[in-house]
Amino acid sequence: MKNKTSQITRSDELNGEYGQQWYPPSCKILVAYHKPGYLLKNEIYIPIHAGRAVAREQSKDGMLPPQEIQWLYDNMIGDDTGENISTRNRYYSEMTAVYWAWKNFDKLDNPDFIGLNHYSRFFTFKPDIPNKDARLYPSALDDDIAEEYLTLKWLPSLLREYDMIIPRHFPVPQGSVYDLALNRGSYDYDDALALMREKYPDYIEAAENYLHSTKGLFCNIFIMRRELFFRYCEYIFGILKPLDEKARRENKEHEKLRRLGYIAEILTGIFLHQAICERKYRVKAVPVLYPRDTSILLDLEPIFSQNSVAITLGANSGNVHLIGVLLMSIIANSSIGNNYDLVIMENGLSNQLKDQLCGLSDGHRHIKIRFYNVRQLIKAHGPDVPTIKLDHPENYRFFVSDIFKHYSRVICLNGTIIVNADLAELFHSEDMNDRFVAAVQDFAIIGPVKSGYGTYPSQPYYVEIVGVAHPFDQYFQTDVLLFNLDEMRKGGFLISLLNSLAQNSFATPYQDAMNQVCAGRVRLLDSAWSVMSREGKRKQGLHVLPLHHLEKWNQDARYPRIVSYCPGVEPWIRPDAHLAELWWHYARKSPFYESIMLSGINIQIRQFQKKETATLRSLSVPARTRLFILHHLYMILAFICRGKNRDHFVDLRRGYANQRKTVRRLLLQRK
Repeated sequence: MKNKTSQITRSDELNGEYGQQWYPPSCKILVAYHKPGYLLKNEIYIPIHAGRAVAREQSKDGMLPPQEIQWLYDNMIGDDTGENISTRNRYYSEMTAVYWAWKNFDKLDNPDFIGLNHYSRFFTFKPDIPNKDARLYPSALDDDIAEEYLTLKWLPSLLREYDMIIPRHFPVPQGSVYDLALNRGSYDYDDALALMREKYPDYIEAAENYLHSTKGLFCNIFIMRRELFFRYCEYIFGILKPLDEKARRENKEHEKLRRLGYIAEILTGIFLHQAICERKYRVKAVPVLYPRDTSILLDLEPIFSQNSVAITLGANSGNVHLIGVLLMSIIANSSIGNNYDLVIMENGLSNQLKDQLCGLSDGHRHIKIRFYNVRQLIKAHGPDVPTIKLDHPENYRFFVSDIFKHYSRVICLNGTIIVNADLAELFHSEDMNDRFVAAVQDFAIIGPVKSGYGTYPSQPYYVEIVGVAHPFDQYFQTDVLLFNLDEMRKGGFLISLLNSLAQNSFATPYQDAMNQVCAGRVRLLDSAWSVMSREGKRKQGLHVLPLHHLEKWNQDARYPRIVSYCPGVEPWIRPDAHLAELWWHYARKSPFYESIMLSGINIQIRQFQKKETATLRSLSVPARTRLFILHHLYMILAFICRGKNRDHFVDLRRGYANQRKTVRRLLLQRK
């Protein structure tokens, strides 16, 4: 991967502020990666793949796809050459990269200074950052952030003035450094201190002071002179290796994954604190850049080589439990003869939530759940459609053609549905030919638009604005879509879709834009693949649905393959809603059941509070006066008008009359 930062070289820096007269000490800063991330790579920043020897084995992030492993091989050195402990990375974490640098120092050209940063935390040498800021938390790491905070032009002067660069002290959230260490679990810190007393007694006083401090030197990052680095490695591996050997002897190493890495962070803090206390070294503390998102866009490759069923949907922290239920329904209806490649489009979903969703596929070798971060796509295309909130799970569907470049087709699902059939049947069912998409006809608009009943736009809107010549036969809904990606890419689909949105003011933006761009290139699916629940506006629309459509809907509702729930009347809000029992059938099987129940209770409480507040407002004198005036106004208008206008005003008069009766009844109840 190429980025602006990767173009910075040491000669560029020297030609600036310092000219050609002074050549600074040489420096190499290792940047440890265990998965793809924003790449820092030049003469000073040396990316290193920590744990390359075990890269194809299970880790805290699951199994890395081959594509991601290849990226690591293509862009950096590994810690598995020469003398190394790369196979122990699951226990030592980034310290396997430090060990490699210690034992293979000549392969780094014997620099005067050596440092360690991580793919997700970096020193920033920018001089104008206030002293109170120990850490900076940009939402993401991209070229602009790297150019502002990770440029190396200030580093040469620091290397000339100081022997060691360390992170600024960071306050412990609660208690002392030792309390924080113990909160991570019983990670043999007492054994480490016992080894320190035995082998490095000069460090004990600094260790006790540091561990009882309320501020720590965290992140396990540093830059130090070569001789200090060798001393550091002898000290830290002189403690970590005996702890590792003890765990192996006691056959407890699998209970101690990453524990040596946690201990190393504390031991590094003690070493840095000791260096400060000795007052023999010139030490400079600088802020740490801690981006919340360091992910990069890699082309998404199919995870299965045969019988693959590609499925995608959008998720965020607000709907993740509902997405979990949807995934449960997909998995429960899957067939062993097919392989299900499930890609969840997200923007900043936490690792904890990702782990919960990935756990749903445990024990199902034919199912793989992966994630794709759409942040950069949102940033790139957001200005094209300023009126559309692209950072919403439903709108991640805009990017399907760009994300699935190496796929021929993919099923795209809305989050407010439940699956009750094998999606492999849908995936392989249709001969798409030159069609962009296969979708289900939208029954919701047919009756209301034909009859003029309800709040839907009129027929001319769908014909003239949306561009669907026969909306009662061709207009489709977008809760369930089967994309023909080969044809979409030929037609520049994403650009056409964004242009459609930018140039029109649609009633339902994504659905109307999809119908406009795909007009004439749609294959209609059996309507059982997206059955509307009979609630809300849809319930009213079904009353005026033509008879043959109504009969088909009744048949589908008895045997739905997919149910599309009406917004605002979903099962998690209304457990007694139409077809809700199907959703709860899968919800009970999911690990999110209790969380969903608690959320539902909270929703009911908020609705009750909102209703109570509205009731109190309706009893106020101004509100009652307003009802009185409107009731009598529409009574007069109904008397003097004729035809449809009279019927309209009669309905309004009756509505306000009923509201006045309700208010009078509430007043009597409260006396």
